[in-house]
Amino acid sequence: VRTVWGILRNDPAFNRHVTISVTLDEAVPVTHDTLVLAISTLRRLAFGMRPFWGTGAGAIRLTLFRQGCRSFARTFVSIVRGRPNRTAVPEAGYFSHNADNIRLQLDGKLNLDGEILVAQGPVDISATTPLNFLTL
Repeated sequence: VRTVWGILRNDPAFNRHVTISVTLDEAVPVTHDTLVLAISTLRRLAFGMRPFWGTGAGAIRLTLFRQGCRSFARTFVSIVRGRPNRTAVPEAGYFSHNADNIRLQLDGKLNLDGEILVAQGPVDISATTPLNFLTL
């Protein structure tokens, strides 16, 4: 909520885009001026958020909001509820895809499971075989 409020108020601490080149599996890299990027193997994130609606059979889900995306507040709410509205399309600055391998090329800060990392160069993310847990 704090991040969204900062973006809506155009607070420089929250409304800083990062230029990221994204490669999904073996596709051609695509460069985005990225405002929000979420990547996970989970279908549902904390607080019941379901921000992934992408296509593809990959185990890793990626959702990206470009800097200057249209109707940010309304579309953000629809996306995290798991029901993206008609504005959540690439032409409006919203992307969601699934892949087994993702490469991010960036120079900047990256939040990985709550830990802030400084990335300089490629960051490779890949899926492994699922782990089975015993439920008691």
